[in-house]
Parts: sequence; structure tokens; C-alpha cells
Amino acid sequence: MKRMLVAILIAVACSSPEQQAREARDSVESWAAAGKMLAEEWSRGNVSDAYARSTAKVAIAELQKLDVPERDRALKAWRELQSAVSRNDPAAAERAFTP
Repeated sequence: MKRMLVAILIAVACSSPEQQAREARDSVESWAAAGKMLAEEWSRGNVSDAYARSTAKVAIAELQKLDVPERDRALKAWRELQSAVSRNDPAAAERAFTP
């Protein structure tokens, strides 16, 4: 009985490569949506520069951990947002996450 329980727990804990890729893509999509919202709110003056810079730093670090093709586009957008904030360029910030 204990062996069966251990086997079930291991099977549940180990996800397939397809599952991992799906989760990574979902994470990229989530970070992209958060970036779009942050860019809009920062551009309107509803978010401080410090918060935007800090969030961009975290987003870039988290995205760099992922290994899916969609990641590169999201990384580029977050870096553009980071640069726009440092230049105080709201229009560029909003363009960063526009397809």
C-alpha cells in the first residue's frame, strides 16, 4: 500500500514535457498581460517609476528562466518598457506590448 501511494505521488509530481511547456507558455502569457497593464497604468501616472522598474526587473528575471519560443517576444517587450520608464516615455511604454 505504501509503495502504491509513493508511486502515485511521484507520478502526480512529475509532469510531462508537454505539460511543462504548456505551463511555461501560460506563464509567458501572464507576464505579457501584466506588462501591458503596467505599461498602461504607468503611462497614465497611476504607477510610480520605482514600481514599474522593480516589476520589470522581476518579470525579466522570471521570463529568462523559461524555455519556450514565446518568451523572447515578452522579454523584448519588458525590456522596452524598462527603457521607456528610464526615459520617461509613456508612448513607448504603451507600444512595448502592442503586437
